[in-house]
Amino acid sequence: MKFIFFLLFVFIAGCSSSEPPLPITHNSNALITSDWLEANLHRSDIVLLSLGSTSKSYRQGHIPTARYVDWTQDISDQNKPKLFNVLPPIAFEKLAQRLGIEADSTIVLYDNMDSRLSTRMFWMLSYYGHKKLHILDGGQDAWLLSGRTFVSNESGIEPSNYQILTINKSLITYKPYIESRLTDKNFTLVDGRPRDQYTGAVIGKTFHNNVIHKYPGHIYGAQSIPWQENLNANGTFKSAIDLREIYGAHDINNTKTIVTYCNEGLHAAPPWFVLKEILGYQDVRLYDASLAEWANISDLNLVLGEHCM
Repeated sequence: MKFIFFLLFVFIAGCSSSEPPLPITHNSNALITSDWLEANLHRSDIVLLSLGSTSKSYRQGHIPTARYVDWTQDISDQNKPKLFNVLPPIAFEKLAQRLGIEADSTIVLYDNMDSRLSTRMFWMLSYYGHKKLHILDGGQDAWLLSGRTFVSNESGIEPSNYQILTINKSLITYKPYIESRLTDKNFTLVDGRPRDQYTGAVIGKTFHNNVIHKYPGHIYGAQSIPWQENLNANGTFKSAIDLREIYGAHDINNTKTIVTYCNEGLHAAPPWFVLKEILGYQDVRLYDASLAEWANISDLNLVLGEHCM
């Protein structure tokens, strides 16, 4: 009788517990330090890209060998100025060729905007199938605070014949897909905007052109995790342990399909990078058009106030 009771207890306990998360892979190679960068700048396969500064400030000073990328023109589809959409394939190939990127190049990204631009560029390069990618943790401030200096000379760039070999369509998502899964318990949204924009107290606006959305609030079911919460005070990314705790508190784990979004797709990049590259979650997508699309369509309802889990 006691044995039967024990089996019944084990069965009930097992049914009441949630399914354990899938294994997590920590991609520590996605982030590199200033020490690593300085020790590897001499390598012929290294392509260092500087984002976030104006061409004038780039000429005044940048990390040695860095090649300038104009984030306002180079990394979004200029045929859709209201949005901040990913470059079309042909435009991406032309950019990669102009920057001298080869298929086997090891690309290192840095900026002066708390890695917002670096993570967006990382996502786009990943979307177009490039494998060897790194971000300088802490950006240009980390380089300077380590006692290193900038140079003002521009490195000569030999154009390449870069061609896209594959497109990782699983890294991007669109409005119809999100609409189809809003009530799916295995689907979750991460809103990377400031909390007052999430609740609707303030109407959001695009970062790249300062256009205010027509409607306030957040997409149904979205969890509010402002992009800054992924970073330490010095601009470096928090540890994997801390980040897993932050997202876990919102019931976001590796068993779900996760979509990150923001006002225009730029501030959705840091949480995408954290979830996909630091925590190694399997199915993480970025809603490219984000609220630049959703919050300007009258028949797409937005939710005001806090989300109740």
